[in-house]
Amino acid sequence: MGSINWGDVPTWIAGAFAAVAAYYARGTLRSQQEQIKEQREFIAEQAANLRLERQQLQAQLAERRSAQARLVRLNHEAAGAELNDETGRLENADHWVVTVRNDSDAPIYDVSATFSGQSPEWVRTEDRAGGGPVRVLGRSKEIVLTSPRFTPTRLMEARPVVDFRDAEGLRWRLLHDERLEEIPAPEGA
Repeated sequence: MGSINWGDVPTWIAGAFAAVAAYYARGTLRSQQEQIKEQREFIAEQAANLRLERQQLQAQLAERRSAQARLVRLNHEAAGAELNDETGRLENADHWVVTVRNDSDAPIYDVSATFSGQSPEWVRTEDRAGGGPVRVLGRSKEIVLTSPRFTPTRLMEARPVVDFRDAEGLRWRLLHDERLEEIPAPEGA
């Protein structure tokens, strides 16, 4: 063995420092990868929360959007029936009498009804009687509509459908079973 080759010592020391630096760099890299993973999980959780909030806001918007329309009531009765002496029942009704009541706090507009596509024969409000749609139905007001005459077998197919526009300008269709549907505005409106 001879003497130490001092020319190789700095290389060894530099190699040792490089190994230590690589070890710490690897640890730092793992730490950063863990932080990135945690941030991705946090972002995914936030995105899920935002989706839920969006769904809730959309539900609230739909609720507010239809609030007035849900306060419009439609009642209908078959009329023109004859009393059957044997059964004591009314039979052979031939038309509908429909009452549309606005129980909301704002007027509704352009109220019209159809019965299998046919317009009512008679429309009566507090202010007028006659044909055609009612342009404005005030709050807590009602209209009574009389359908055309139908054969008793066709009467059940000709149930009333009421269209109207709410105070926000949205158009709605109220079916005989009080199902409510938003309808698109006519082209060019």
